[in-house]
Amino acid sequence: MKRVLKSPLFGVLIGLSMMVQAQPEFVEVVAESCELVGAAECHEKGYTGLEKCREALSGDAGKAGADTVHILATDQYKTRKPSLSGGMQVTDNTKMKAELYLCSSGSKELGAESDARSMSVEERLLRLNALKEKSLITEGEYQAARKRILLDL
Repeated sequence: MKRVLKSPLFGVLIGLSMMVQAQPEFVEVVAESCELVGAAECHEKGYTGLEKCREALSGDAGKAGADTVHILATDQYKTRKPSLSGGMQVTDNTKMKAELYLCSSGSKELGAESDARSMSVEERLLRLNALKEKSLITEGEYQAARKRILLDL
């Protein structure tokens, strides 16, 4: 084992293992220039389900060659079933559905965020409302994005 640690090859392997694949960006609204490359779903049990699902969706995005993840739905619920001791066993569950997109590097740098920043608050609110009316975003996503836009006033 000590020989392996002193080997120059071990240093190269450590360097390669430390190269972290770029994490995909999680967005609420997808830029028009992005291309849909796939869809993903995650089902996790336990109280850390949200974090585990985000990690799983990041992995799915990497496999699909996507750099952007748009979460369509998040469902958190508890299940109960009788235990052998006579009580009830409660389990936390998380389900997430997402679309995976490939956005060109140029458009990602300029992206929807800076694109939106160059628009007036009124234009951004109108665009957001249009997305909601087309059912492309949920009510929760609409309210969250609306609050962020209004903070720019």
